[in-house]
Amino acid sequence: MATTKDTTAAKTATTPPVPLTLQQKFIKLREAVPSITQKAHSDGVKYKFAKIFDVYQLLTPAMNEFGVNFDIVGEQATRHSENGDPIYYSNFTQHTRNGDRIVWVYEADLTIRWTNADNPDETLEVTLHAIGTNDGGPDKAKGSAWTYCLKYYLFEKFGIDQGDDDPDMSDHSSEPPQQSQKGGADSGMDPNSPTTERPPQGTGCC
Repeated sequence: MATTKDTTAAKTATTPPVPLTLQQKFIKLREAVPSITQKAHSDGVKYKFAKIFDVYQLLTPAMNEFGVNFDIVGEQATRHSENGDPIYYSNFTQHTRNGDRIVWVYEADLTIRWTNADNPDETLEVTLHAIGTNDGGPDKAKGSAWTYCLKYYLFEKFGIDQGDDDPDMSDHSSEPPQQSQKGGADSGMDPNSPTTERPPQGTGCC
């Protein structure tokens, strides 16, 4: 009788645990990152907010622990020129108190892929729409679009609590209105007229 018990215990000890499915691992990731504390990232910005790096700082260790990979596998233009070439960038002139400035706009659909590292054939692909603006150049507009898009996707995907109210949802109705922009609706010109039709090769999310 003792031999039977010993044999059963030995089999139980050597039986490997059943691998988690990708959806089960998503639940583990959600449990690992219930909330993020907003921080003051700059002296020039009065409010606190969470950056994409704050999300990765908590999410990446959990992804490593449970064996989940995350990749951006596609970048598809949502607009095209008359001859069919993809348009990722456009720009417009904005009039400000300090003079005119060129504002760049990036827009595309991103395809991301989640992979179960314990079963690489089990994947999940999601398409996200990314759009961003920046007056520092087209590369910075792309960086803004990608990071903003991914940050809020991860917030929603894993139900991450940001604590305080999201500054992006603040009411700015009391702020003075911006001056009209060249190429805006009142001018009859298209503010998104293309200036660069192909994205730079080899660029990625910052």
